[in-house]
Amino acid sequence: MEQPSRGRPDPPVVVIGGGLAGLATAARLAKQRFTVQLFEARDRLGGDWAPRQLGSITVDDAPAVIGLPAPWRDLFRKSGRPLETELSRCGRALEPAPAPMYVFADGVTLTLPTDRGEQYDALAAAYGAPVATTWRDLLDGLDATWQALRPLGLETELSDRRHAARAARQLRPKGTVADLAKQAPHPHLAAVIRSVAWRQGSAPERTPAWCAVDLVIARTFGRWSIDNGRTSVLVDALTERLQLRKVTVHLNTEIDRILLTDGRVTGVRTASGRSIAAAAVVCTADPWQLTDRLVPQPELGRLRRDLRGLAPAHAPLVRHERTGSTGPIQETIALDGSGVPVITYVRPGLRTTHDFTTAGPEPAWGPAWTRRSDLARRATTTTDVAGLFIAGAATVAGSGPPQVVQSGALASAACADYAERSGFRDKERLLESRPRPSGPRRSSHA
Repeated sequence: MEQPSRGRPDPPVVVIGGGLAGLATAARLAKQRFTVQLFEARDRLGGDWAPRQLGSITVDDAPAVIGLPAPWRDLFRKSGRPLETELSRCGRALEPAPAPMYVFADGVTLTLPTDRGEQYDALAAAYGAPVATTWRDLLDGLDATWQALRPLGLETELSDRRHAARAARQLRPKGTVADLAKQAPHPHLAAVIRSVAWRQGSAPERTPAWCAVDLVIARTFGRWSIDNGRTSVLVDALTERLQLRKVTVHLNTEIDRILLTDGRVTGVRTASGRSIAAAAVVCTADPWQLTDRLVPQPELGRLRRDLRGLAPAHAPLVRHERTGSTGPIQETIALDGSGVPVITYVRPGLRTTHDFTTAGPEPAWGPAWTRRSDLARRATTTTDVAGLFIAGAATVAGSGPPQVVQSGALASAACADYAERSGFRDKERLLESRPRPSGPRRSSHA
């Protein structure tokens, strides 16, 4: 496929993987008039967010409630129609989600809003003003941590490992999520803090305490859902966006090798043996696939060394059950004594359960936390191989869905920079089509 151009056509950029990171990267690159080919080993796009049928109901394994909507809005705005316009076009809307109900191991329930004032009032009513004040102050202390984390691979590409290591040592609070939970003013709230680590696929005793900023992100940006509770509507919209931008999508096509010449990407090879030339490759497969199968030795030596001390994060078991339920989406979070969550989403006609008590290792979720220094051991967007970039849950941006979407923004920006520096993209056309960033490889604010 060739995009209209003056002079010779652009060489293709290959995106490996059709999950959230792959869709986000391909949509952004195509909007910048790159010729893009996306390869997905499965028969559908979206990864765990891919829609499928359960009888007459469309289901997906995505959480029905999402946080930090800014990366989603930025993605849709930078690749075509704004998010709200796109959802309205298909009769849907992004709406604030109702407050979740926590069910603790002793049977006590607590509906906990995300709004700062409403949260204080709910905790004061349930446990008294001193508990509510201490909790508010604890989360207020994490606000500075969130601001410190934003430039560390989320809003700006973080390629300097030494800077990442220094940042990891300086980030507050010190210790682990388990240590932070001990500062909670009530055992129920300690379980809420511990649940943050489990939801990231890691044990609280190994997860850095700064990961509890998820609680601040929810309090600051709220919690959101599609009005019908089916988050894969976003995948549907992105799939249409790729069609509109003329991205060539290859389903049921596995890539088994990234082809290199003199340490530079020249193409990819499919499992069937077909070779496709490529000017650059953005890989969204998990890092173990990348180093074990896709790139031969000795390239990516630093990433190989980092992965020796890391293991995949644990993903929940997801179950769907048809029900006669009606009304708005409801979220219930049941926590055992260790804070391990079982999250239930109820929407019209369907109950979906994300059970972290039976979680198992899933490479697509990126690496689990083992220590603070893991921040400097996670994959960087730009690799040691010229023309090879990484996006997805394994990168420094983080493993949550908004962070994965944002990793696509950083990968597309890095790829565009490489196109300009290496000369494989006509510079005049590149300058015409590419929005000028406010800083080096920087995306919009989350």
